[in-house]
Amino acid sequence: MRRGVAPASSGHVMALVVAVLLVLVVNALAGRWLSGVRIDLTRDGLNSFSEGTRAVLASLDEPIRIDLYASTESIMDIPDLRAHAIRVEEYVRELADRSNGQINLRVIHPAMFSAADDDARSAGLLVQPVNNAGGTLILGLVATGSTGLTKTVPFFAPDRDSFVEYDITKAVATVGRQSKPRVGLLSSMPLDDAAVRNPDGSTVVNSRPRFVVEQMRDLFDLREVSTDANALPTDIDAFLIVQPRNLPDPLLRSIDAWALAGKPIVALVDPFAETDSHPDARQMEMKVPATAHDFPLLRAWGIRIPTDLAVGDVQYATPIRTPGPAGTMRELSYLAWLSLTRDAIEASDPVFAQIENLNVKSCGYIERAADAPDGVHPMIEPLLVSSERAQLIQTLKLGWFGEAEQLLRDSKADGVQRVLAARITGRIGSAFGPTLGEGNIVVIADADLLSDDVWVQMDQQSGVRRAFADNGPLIIGLLEQMAGDPAIATLRSRGAFSRPFARVEALRTAAQERYIAREKDLQLEVRKVEIEIAQLQGAGGGEESGELLLSPQQRARLAQLQQTVQEYRKELRGVQFGLRNDVESLGVRLLMINVIAWPAIVAIAAGMWCWIAARRIDRTHVVEPSG
Repeated sequence: MRRGVAPASSGHVMALVVAVLLVLVVNALAGRWLSGVRIDLTRDGLNSFSEGTRAVLASLDEPIRIDLYASTESIMDIPDLRAHAIRVEEYVRELADRSNGQINLRVIHPAMFSAADDDARSAGLLVQPVNNAGGTLILGLVATGSTGLTKTVPFFAPDRDSFVEYDITKAVATVGRQSKPRVGLLSSMPLDDAAVRNPDGSTVVNSRPRFVVEQMRDLFDLREVSTDANALPTDIDAFLIVQPRNLPDPLLRSIDAWALAGKPIVALVDPFAETDSHPDARQMEMKVPATAHDFPLLRAWGIRIPTDLAVGDVQYATPIRTPGPAGTMRELSYLAWLSLTRDAIEASDPVFAQIENLNVKSCGYIERAADAPDGVHPMIEPLLVSSERAQLIQTLKLGWFGEAEQLLRDSKADGVQRVLAARITGRIGSAFGPTLGEGNIVVIADADLLSDDVWVQMDQQSGVRRAFADNGPLIIGLLEQMAGDPAIATLRSRGAFSRPFARVEALRTAAQERYIAREKDLQLEVRKVEIEIAQLQGAGGGEESGELLLSPQQRARLAQLQQTVQEYRKELRGVQFGLRNDVESLGVRLLMINVIAWPAIVAIAAGMWCWIAARRIDRTHVVEPSG
């Protein structure tokens, strides 16, 4: 008796109809109940909110308004800028969707010369040129709280793509507060007046408050703590301590308890504070008076800043004018004063990443304490570092013999990069017992960075102080970060949205090096031939009817050399074309793989799976034939 296969076409059609209906039902349910659910498969969680952002959204008690200005008309043909603007807009929209109605969002696309364009400019947003045709881009944000407090993000720069979340969340947290952040300030060095000292011993007395202190008084509810106080104020949000020295035991205990509780501290701790006008600076009668810190809590925090050593660095040494022979003035690099650039600044920290340059004087360095209390092992995240051309300088030498020329003459780099500022987190201890806690501390081994002469210059006509370094913005940024919503302090930069193809870049670099080497050889050969041609032409001895007087042999050699030059130049053009061709060919091959090969492989695999599934279904529809 033979077995037969029953027709399965009707079953297949029914299965297909059921599958389509199932997809529609699932999509409808997902759109209704899972509209806010997403799976982020990127390596750095680029499309997900951090816990800090979620905490800020949850803490909003009053509604706020966000006006996002994004003029996209001029960047339609600039893919990178267009993609960046789309990411910013999508992020802000998602933030508003997740705020439970607490964020009222307006997305405004201002056209040039429109009323919206004027509003954006009036709000302080930056207008960036994007092409030679006069096109501009506005991509900024204005956040307004229920109390009328506003915070702007002037421009979302593409090179700060990884800080979009930080900038927006910080703005939301700032306007969501009902009052100014409360900051405690304790300084053992006078900050309302200062004596600015130069390496030649000259002194300029400044009776005005330091500019950064004026800024702090404007931006924060600044609570100034006396050096003979018994305790810190209990209602402050963050604490700034400057050049701590000879603090009474009760006050040290209060600072110790504050640190153990994980409350934020910014500490400026200097081994040679030469802008300190305190009378203690003159006790040793040095040529350049200065004070050294005396802060026993550093050891409890697991770190050490030697009081007898400062960092000199040839790479970052600041040029100064100093007296020379016979009453002349000359410019020399002063090793102990550092003008730090982006190479010295940690780019992944959202506050420090905004700093372009920073000036410090006789800065110390931070290292892990070898004698830290048991159980103390903090994480030390470098924020400022020296170059490998740095060296250590005795602070006594700076005080007695700190002339620029002598320091340069004695300079000898030791090849060690040293930490000038660090963020201290993790397990710290107490100086008064076995208690342990979690640190939230930023330590900078310099207090002179607050001095006006280090980062601002007075305009004699207008009386306005203009910044030439980012010292003030750094301190203000740190206090804003640490005194604001605690969740802000947990935010860091996100991964880059644009990832280079490492293999492609390596191949391109290798090809470029190969072609450039050949290009240099050809250029050298062309130059040699041109020199020989010039020598032959010079040997003509005169001109007759406008022609050089050359022998037949010289004429033949000249023609040969000119032909050689043409051949070399032709090969040189071929080399330059080959470089472009190799890189473009590599790009075409990758495009073919990504656009054609991989989709074809997926399609073939899916077809095979469907074919196998259909065969299995056919085998199950087997019936016995009738009589």
